[in-house]
Amino acid sequence: MAILSVRVSILCCLIPLVTSFSSCDIVEDLIGVEDDNSPAINIDNGLVYYTTFDDGSAKNVIENSSLNGVFVNSPNLVDDTPDGSGKAVFFNSIKGQWMTIPGDPLQGESKNFAMSFWIKNFTTGNIIAGLENEKFVALSLTAESDGYFSFRTRNSTSGFYKFTGYKYAGLQNEQWHMLTVCSESSEDGLKLSLYVDGTFVDVLGRDRYWTSPLKVQVGGNNSEGSSNFYFDNLRVYNRSLTADEVKRIYDVER
Repeated sequence: MAILSVRVSILCCLIPLVTSFSSCDIVEDLIGVEDDNSPAINIDNGLVYYTTFDDGSAKNVIENSSLNGVFVNSPNLVDDTPDGSGKAVFFNSIKGQWMTIPGDPLQGESKNFAMSFWIKNFTTGNIIAGLENEKFVALSLTAESDGYFSFRTRNSTSGFYKFTGYKYAGLQNEQWHMLTVCSESSEDGLKLSLYVDGTFVDVLGRDRYWTSPLKVQVGGNNSEGSSNFYFDNLRVYNRSLTADEVKRIYDVER
């Protein structure tokens, strides 16, 4: 009976102690609750071009920017968007529909940059092309016929990179998906990283050369072939993005 009494007394003492812990910061730290004082993730830092198509155009929504996109051959605007609001655009390569940014969003050579956008129902072919004399240079992204995405940073074989660690077949499923390519300079050299739906999927080393495009084209009917696809929320940054920033963009725009 004495032992039982002692055990009951200990239990009675523990109950208020546990109750007090459940409302304190110690418990929050243990279960990983986000600190309200943690720094916010700024996904506008370094953003040089951003178009949402919500106003029916490819205009850059960044204030005081002269870098605006223009539609060619009247691509269709649709209400089907990643988050169910605003507008997206459908580019039909057979009709030669595209948008063009008449200038280099990165404004010359850059070792650090990022490009992010949403895409749906894309076919094999060019998606985005940085063009100089109608040749693919920087910022060119293609869905290759072998099932991999490729990316160019210059008009040569040394500037052509294929993300062979990830096949895109799983993205051709009638759903919206966000693609992000980041270039980052570090002590180990330059690298290209590919993210799908806010998640890292592949990384490659890249050379230090960069050929600036005279214009950037989304969709179209250029000589190297173009894809048909739905497209929304194109972002171009003059810096690389962290994994947390890519995930933040995905969470904000879906």
